[in-house]
Amino acid sequence: LAPRPPRLAPRTPCLAPRPPRLATQILYLKKQAVLIHCPSGNHDTYVTKLLAVSTLFDFLDFLRLLMSAFIILPIVSLIREAGYYAVVSMFGATNKQIVIGCGPVLFRFPSIEVRRYFFMFSWCHYDEIKPNHKFWHAFIYASPMLSNIVAAIIVNVLLGLELMPGSETLWNTFLFYTFYFVLFDALPVYMPDGQPTNGRAIWDLFRHDRWYTSDERQKEEHTERTEEQEETIENRDRDERERDDHREPEHA
Repeated sequence: LAPRPPRLAPRTPCLAPRPPRLATQILYLKKQAVLIHCPSGNHDTYVTKLLAVSTLFDFLDFLRLLMSAFIILPIVSLIREAGYYAVVSMFGATNKQIVIGCGPVLFRFPSIEVRRYFFMFSWCHYDEIKPNHKFWHAFIYASPMLSNIVAAIIVNVLLGLELMPGSETLWNTFLFYTFYFVLFDALPVYMPDGQPTNGRAIWDLFRHDRWYTSDERQKEEHTERTEEQEETIENRDRDERERDDHREPEHA
């Protein structure tokens, strides 16, 4: 009879026991499933590697927030206002200028002015265009949305071709703010001071046959506000009165 073969030692895991099937979904908890080869046991086993101790807002997230607020957001604002500037230039507008930010002026060029708080607010002002027709005004109102969409498409294509320098996180943040501006530009609402968004300006242009490009033109033609605009301004005035009451309470 042939001798009985020696009994094999039981296979033992190298670093950790095989985790349950749910470990493949551990990425949601900032963990990652890693395949490690175990030479001693001559088999493979899965171990979970902790990528971050906490899922809370960390220092890197804070740096991304600063980058978004002070770099990406002003760039997207500049692209948005550049859409205005390019279109009104085609229509022969004069005294046109882009303003980025608010507060004291940091520096000024003939066509652009940058202020101290450059990460807040932006606008483009100009005189009347020469072909003064509502269809051209509609094109002007749509121009900041179109410029942001074109910029987003270009960045998206270059990312797909792997031709964009820098990290993917930076460009994803850029695309987020780009479409953020497009979304809120397109909403047909009035701002608290009664000024319309571009989407609302286009709506009023074709619904009420009025536009907002020139305050002088509106005063000359005695253009009336819409009912919703009047209500918005009344709410603003009431809020201002209530704030004044809190600042200067009446003493009995």
